[in-house]
Amino acid sequence: MVGGAPSHDPQIRTEGVKVIVAAILPKGTAQAGYAAHNTLRVTANNLIRAAVGVTIDGCSDFAANATMGLDAAANDTSLYGDGLHPVDAGHAILEPIAPVAINELLAA
Repeated sequence: MVGGAPSHDPQIRTEGVKVIVAAILPKGTAQAGYAAHNTLRVTANNLIRAAVGVTIDGCSDFAANATMGLDAAANDTSLYGDGLHPVDAGHAILEPIAPVAINELLAA
């Protein structure tokens, strides 16, 4: 993110490339800097969502998922093995989210 907006080379959009940005997932309490991360990710995710149609073409909104997107979810080792990276069960929950943004662009 640069200047409060998702950062990428704007030239690629003028050449027809579509840009989808993933929303930021939480950090568990065992991870250094978790409190600041979880506070800043709310702002960052709002900026990502607001950039759709302006500077990016879509958002894979993993953070909006009612299971994986909650701050407390990152402490659940059945979802996030180390408090940061999703394990297979977490990935299974997140997997259907990315195609939503992709399919929206394909349908447009």
